[in-house]
Amino acid sequence: MNEETLNEYRCTRNGLYPIGTMGYDNTEARQGHYILAYNRDGALRQMMLRYPNEVDFTCDLWRKGV
Repeated sequence: MNEETLNEYRCTRNGLYPIGTMGYDNTEARQGHYILAYNRDGALRQMMLRYPNEVDFTCDLWRKGV
């Protein structure tokens, strides 16, 4: 992957979805945060800055080269 190309990542907060809720095992049911970053680690760092009291996130590549 070219490190100079921004990608869009869809990140979700795992802590909001306890066992038995729709988003617990279905990330599509979760509210997504769409973040532009050069790589997955950069997107996760942005989530950690937004939600400093949380540590558990998912982060998936949504669109390449935006």
